[in-house]
Amino acid sequence: APVAKTRLKSTLVLAARNDTIVDYPGEVSAYKNCDVTPKRFASVDALGHLFCSDLCWVGARAGGVVQIALDAGIKVAGAFKSLGQNGCSYLNKTEGTHFLGPQCGWQLVNYASAAAFEEVLRCDSGMASKLTHIKSEMPIPAGCPKTTVFDFQEQLSAGVVV
Repeated sequence: APVAKTRLKSTLVLAARNDTIVDYPGEVSAYKNCDVTPKRFASVDALGHLFCSDLCWVGARAGGVVQIALDAGIKVAGAFKSLGQNGCSYLNKTEGTHFLGPQCGWQLVNYASAAAFEEVLRCDSGMASKLTHIKSEMPIPAGCPKTTVFDFQEQLSAGVVV
């Protein structure tokens, strides 16, 4: 968890409920133990560790980035298989998982991070104030469930928890 310093103005923790690389309850605990305010925690359901990136999308038709590396003769890539495909929807067919498409996670990342950045970098709290209702007001991309946002918590000042 970040340590409060004079230059740290805000904290946003993004997490995936089905992340098997970083323990979800540990992410929640780290957020709660963070002494920086304002602080926010947003999580997605049915996605894994890579939801903040495009690694599940890149090369999905070829079996993902790990398979591409293995096919290119990079044997060590096999050691990173669980990390390199954690939460990727292309696994649904072969592994029987039920991960959402990457666009569902990207929406949360873009919406929440833009709001947090605008608040600090533009001194504009307009978008950040909408985060309180992110579960019901965030636009949902086609193919993503209305319950994409699993949890949202915020503490805007010391002692006030929402």
